[in-house]
Amino acid sequence: MATVRKKGRNFEVRWYYFDRIDLKRKQGTKAGFFTEKEASEFGKRMEVLDRQNKLFFNSYTVSDYLRNWLKNKSRRVSVKSAENYKNAIENHIIPEFEKTKLTDLKKNKVSRIHIRQT
Repeated sequence: MATVRKKGRNFEVRWYYFDRIDLKRKQGTKAGFFTEKEASEFGKRMEVLDRQNKLFFNSYTVSDYLRNWLKNKSRRVSVKSAENYKNAIENHIIPEFEKTKLTDLKKNKVSRIHIRQT
């Protein structure tokens, strides 16, 4: 549940969310609201976005996500499988999508890359 507090002449809201990249619960904070109601409504929106799995994915790039995924996946698969994943990610996927945000990744762009490489 989001909490609101007065900070100087403005209000600040804090909420918790689950970071699906780092797999950890984290706290978000935003200040500068003029009214308590405005801060509370913002906190509620953040909680809804978290439940819909839409919170903070816009700050991750494809390369950040895949490198973190590889680190976690490598613990659960054989050494050879981990090497194969790493090869595919580092040599084929990241060169094409390195700076692309996860939210900007579109199916047709991935399909064009796949067709070009086959």
